[in-house]
Amino acid sequence: MSHWIEVCSEQRIPRGSYETIEYGAWRIAVYHIRDGFFAFEDLCTHNPCPLSGGPLQGDQITCMMHGARFCIKDGRPLGPPAHKPLRCFPVKVADGRVWVDVA
Repeated sequence: MSHWIEVCSEQRIPRGSYETIEYGAWRIAVYHIRDGFFAFEDLCTHNPCPLSGGPLQGDQITCMMHGARFCIKDGRPLGPPAHKPLRCFPVKVADGRVWVDVA
């Protein structure tokens, strides 16, 4: 069952930038890259620290604390020390608004 929550307007996240939201105990990062919008739990799976704001190259984000890399499209870890994937969330854009499915 889906549970879509509104993040913000599409214009608020221009390509190459991101927005973070709080939902319950989760902090979710929503990134806009060349391939579209992608959302993931903003927490490195190696050592709990935020990933948002870390270096982003294409669809890969690097944790500023220990250098773990992840694909923001599907959450898979791309380099040690992380071995667990990120929790990712479906994203849609409708009527100029960005939505994330937190179900």
